[in-house]
Amino acid sequence: MKKRIFIFGMAMLIIVMAPALVTAVDSVFITAPTAQQQSTEPIDNGTAIKNMFEAGNQYLSEGRYERAIEEYNRIKETLGGSTDPNMVNAFFNRGLAYHMIGEYDNAIDDFSIVIGINPQDDRAYYHRGNALAMTREYDRAIEDYTAAIGINPADYRFYYNRGLTFQENSRNFDRAIEDFKQAIRLSPEDPKLYCFLGITYYKKHQYTSAASAFDNAVARDPNYAEAYTGRGQSYLRKGNRSKAIADFRKACSLGERAGCAMEELLLRSDGIPAETVHREKQEGDLYE
Repeated sequence: MKKRIFIFGMAMLIIVMAPALVTAVDSVFITAPTAQQQSTEPIDNGTAIKNMFEAGNQYLSEGRYERAIEEYNRIKETLGGSTDPNMVNAFFNRGLAYHMIGEYDNAIDDFSIVIGINPQDDRAYYHRGNALAMTREYDRAIEDYTAAIGINPADYRFYYNRGLTFQENSRNFDRAIEDFKQAIRLSPEDPKLYCFLGITYYKKHQYTSAASAFDNAVARDPNYAEAYTGRGQSYLRKGNRSKAIADFRKACSLGERAGCAMEELLLRSDGIPAETVHREKQEGDLYE
């Protein structure tokens, strides 16, 4: 898990916020075609394959990834070298399961097979890009996200994950900002997109733009603790301590330890004893 480091004149604060590549499997795995659609296999074999798929997908959605892999392996063994479309689907879903248990090299291999069979599968490029990013092959990951965008420019996840890779590893903040903005155009109600846009502006030292992006994040999710911390940091950089303290306090109330630490640090620097900070925080009358 990547750690984001924000440095202030008085202290260094490490805020733990995972980059959160979009890898959820419950909405993206492939289901098996019906027996009637499998023209290359007998009906009874098609039914058996369908049952294996249903079992594998059920395990996948439940997070029982090893059992899912077992079912997809059974499909592969049953079909052998067949041209049945279920072969490519089994490789795709098995790649998702491998990713979720951290076997990224196996996931890359499976998605590469899918791409070799169907070079226009945008999801395979996308998920291979995710696995490549996890193995720190960032340039190749960016290439795969770019390929996915070229095939399907309407999926916000492709821009979001490429933006994360630009921001976190290439340090190409301008490209990251472009990608986050495009992701927002495609999914304007997703608060995390605004939050990571704000983080990128912060890293560029564009604190007014950062605060505005965090505004949009908390407007869409009033309980987004990390966004309050980010906005508080932006306010602090702009010299607005009172607003910064208010945001750190809000983040702290939502369980964000970094917000608690920053609030206490600022109050201590104002000469308020720690015991007073804790007592008056409970009473709710400090810096109101």
